[in-house]
Amino acid sequence: MELSERYIQKLEHEGYASVYEMFEDARASHASQTRVTDTTLVVIEGSIKILMGEDMRTLFTGDVCVIPAHVPYSYSVGPVGSKYIVGER
Repeated sequence: MELSERYIQKLEHEGYASVYEMFEDARASHASQTRVTDTTLVVIEGSIKILMGEDMRTLFTGDVCVIPAHVPYSYSVGPVGSKYIVGER
């Protein structure tokens, strides 16, 4: 079973209401935003640099990041693009 499929099944089993796969082009960036539910990101390929509040993290393949509801965050994609799974409560 592919890594994406395993994480999708895992998040669905954990009760996430919406689970989907995303692809981002190299060096894509997204302005600050918030979510109304807790959100989990699982990086499948590439890297993502995420800023949550004042905490900056770089996520690589296999890394998991939980973005709490109502916490502002922004992110940018690394030089080779990224494929990741999103789970929304």
